[in-house]
Amino acid sequence: NAQRVTELVQKILKIDYELFSRAIYSEQNALDYFLTLPRGERMRKIDNLLMIDRFEKARSGVVSLRNKLVERKLGKQSIIEQIDVKEIKKSLSDTKYSLKKLQETKSSLSIELEEKQKKKEKLEEEIKRLESIERELISLKNEKKSIEGAIKENEDIIRSAEKLLEGKKLEIIKTDLNKLETEIGELQEKLKRDKLRYEELTQTISRAETRIKFLENEIKKLEEDVKEESKLKEKISYIQREFGEDPSSVLQKERKDLEKNKESIASLSAKLRETEETLAKVIKLKERCPVCESKITEKRREELIERYRKRTKMIKKQLEDLRKENKTKQEKVLDLEKVVNEFERYTEKTKDFEELQTRLKDLKKTHSDLSRAIEQNKEEFVKLKDDLLIVERDIEGKKTQKQKLESIIEKLSELHDKKSRLSDLNSEKENIEKQIEEVSKKIGEKNLEEIRKKFRDVISRYSELITRIKSLDEIIIEKQTSKKKDEDKLNLVEKQKKEVLTLEKIIKDLKIFEKALERTQTQLRERFVDTVNYTMNEIWPNLYPYGDFTSARLAILDRDYVLQLRTRAGDWINVEGIASGGERSIACLVLRIAFSLALAPQLKILILDEPTANLDRASISVLASTLRDRISDFIGQTFLITHQTELEEAVTGNMYKLYRNKEIDGITKVERVN
Repeated sequence: NAQRVTELVQKILKIDYELFSRAIYSEQNALDYFLTLPRGERMRKIDNLLMIDRFEKARSGVVSLRNKLVERKLGKQSIIEQIDVKEIKKSLSDTKYSLKKLQETKSSLSIELEEKQKKKEKLEEEIKRLESIERELISLKNEKKSIEGAIKENEDIIRSAEKLLEGKKLEIIKTDLNKLETEIGELQEKLKRDKLRYEELTQTISRAETRIKFLENEIKKLEEDVKEESKLKEKISYIQREFGEDPSSVLQKERKDLEKNKESIASLSAKLRETEETLAKVIKLKERCPVCESKITEKRREELIERYRKRTKMIKKQLEDLRKENKTKQEKVLDLEKVVNEFERYTEKTKDFEELQTRLKDLKKTHSDLSRAIEQNKEEFVKLKDDLLIVERDIEGKKTQKQKLESIIEKLSELHDKKSRLSDLNSEKENIEKQIEEVSKKIGEKNLEEIRKKFRDVISRYSELITRIKSLDEIIIEKQTSKKKDEDKLNLVEKQKKEVLTLEKIIKDLKIFEKALERTQTQLRERFVDTVNYTMNEIWPNLYPYGDFTSARLAILDRDYVLQLRTRAGDWINVEGIASGGERSIACLVLRIAFSLALAPQLKILILDEPTANLDRASISVLASTLRDRISDFIGQTFLITHQTELEEAVTGNMYKLYRNKEIDGITKVERVN
């Protein structure tokens, strides 16, 4: 592709495209390219060709970097100025002193805390031991108290039982008890039988009442159905009175009459269309009848028209009467259809009327029988319920007597046990009293409350010490944080000072580097101008055929390049605005050659594309002779592309003519002239 070709050409020629296009190749009508550039742009372009614009970019970058570093230095100096080092050092010294005192106080309190901790543990062990003994003593006393309560309770029970059982014999009581149990058993058997009968009667009455409710609902429903069907029977009788025993046959007859009426209407309608068509034909008649083709007079024609009109009117009147009659018959048929539908529906619904009446009569009889049976069962039910209450009361009375006898027997049995238990309890009481005496000796003269008071005092001081140490820890942390902040600030100041010194050295070095870049750029530019001017001074007399200007040069004025010519008097004048077109072209050609020799000495070629812009014939002739006779002393080979036939005389080597037929958009053809 084009880019790759350009890269290969640059590699072969050892120059880049920009240098080639500005020093060696003069674009079409652009021999004076450098003179057309605006002020300031000329120096930029030429510096770009010389590649000394890189020094300017580097210098600009150095200035930008130096300014940024100056800003950074000022920022760091501002930070240093804002920090009061003397005050911070004083604050740091005070903080360190406070920390030392706080640490000493904390150490003293920690020693005391450790002592209190040991004392607290010792008192805790003693209190636990005494509390254990105290709990044991309390437990023994409670046990003694419990035994004393049990002794008193047993004594009371024995006295009560002896008083209650005074004069009672166990054998007689047991005989009475057996008699009561037999009587209770007989009463319970009777109660069981009566309850079974009671439950049977309850279920029988319940089922009967449910059946009666069901029958009542069925009877009510049947009565409503019979009543409804009676009404339908009346409607059927009314329809038969109005339309006969068989309304369907009446409907069929009316339908046949309606069909005949419709046929008559259709026939008359066809006859009316035929008459109207004949009337229309008669109206259109001229001399002959449309039917028989015989001649017809006007009078005859009018008679026919009048006859057909009367006939049409008559048929229309008949049609109207028939249609009215048809409408009446249709309405009658519709009414009859409704009546027949109702008659058939009513007849269908009342076909089981007699069966309903019979079923209703049977249900009413069943209801009456059930009601009588329920009344009889309810009488028995009430009597049985009363009997059950009497038996239950008798059983309860007997059971109460039985419980009393059983209680007496139980008390007689327990009396011996209670006396034996009382003896055991008295022995246990004596044993507990001995244990209480032994445990009391373990406590001795030690006062548990005094020990507890000492323990509370130790705990209070222990908690106070922990709180004070915790408070000291918080103050120490706060002081350490303050100390760290002050140290960080002092370290920051030292760091900033070191960085300021480093930045000052870098800024100083960058100033030196900036001056070096600027001087290097100026020296390179001056050396280039000297080289170009030397070449132009050598070339000018050989290319310029007149004597009014003795030399040409490239000068640097007001930070820009200016192309100048020297007069016979030795004065230098600017080519722009003063020199003629031919002088301007020769001066630009000399500048191009000098650029080519100075910037690409290994090539020594020049390419001129349409170099005759703004030149008159005399100047073109001068340019031709210069290219032919003198330029070869400096340039190895010149390529000339032009439409000017006058420049043919400038050719010293090969000349080619290129042309094409534009009317047919033909291809370009090449013809060698010499």
